[in-house]
Amino acid sequence: NDLLVYGNIIINKKKYNTQHIIPLEEVKLKSLEDDGQFKNGWLICTRGKSFAVYAATTTEKQEWMAHINKCISDLLAKSGKKASDWHAAVWVPDSEANTCMHCKKAEFTLVNRR
Repeated sequence: NDLLVYGNIIINKKKYNTQHIIPLEEVKLKSLEDDGQFKNGWLICTRGKSFAVYAATTTEKQEWMAHINKCISDLLAKSGKKASDWHAAVWVPDSEANTCMHCKKAEFTLVNRR
């Protein structure tokens, strides 16, 4: 298990579309705090793209994260490869960004724009 594959489901458990392949040595996981309707989420960070995924339950989230992290650890130990130390930023829509993503301090107003 040295790749992470994700895509869109077209026919339940039978047909997938727009599959993307990510080498596991590029993957880093970060847990997300529950926020309103967004629960049981974590970030999958890679060199090319970083994005959030969500599980139906806390247990499912923990199982997914533990399994992916184990696969990453096993791959790095067996292959001697190094984990990527640089990852793409997670895109945040303007409507969701209330503060500067860089300094985390400056708030956006009519005068201080994004």
